[in-house]
Amino acid sequence: SKGKLVFETNCVACHKDEGIGDIGPNLTDAYWLHGTGTPAELYKVVFHGIEDKGMPVWKEILSRDEVYQAIAYVRTLRNKNLKGKEPQGEKAQD
Repeated sequence: SKGKLVFETNCVACHKDEGIGDIGPNLTDAYWLHGTGTPAELYKVVFHGIEDKGMPVWKEILSRDEVYQAIAYVRTLRNKNLKGKEPQGEKAQD
């Protein structure tokens, strides 16, 4: 529930409610733009950002605990395949 709150407060502007994607990718499918969606890869993307792709550097805004909480929530969204932005990136093999 803490991760959902962090997500709703900071991430919905780009990933929309339930992670269906808008400016940012749909987080409910099995496709990932940066890596395969492992916690370690997600941490790098969230904490350090990918500014040339529009992903902010969240280490300047969120605590480490909040980053971990957001990542835990995002991992609950995968493979729900909610209708939203079309898949982007490579399909994760897990």
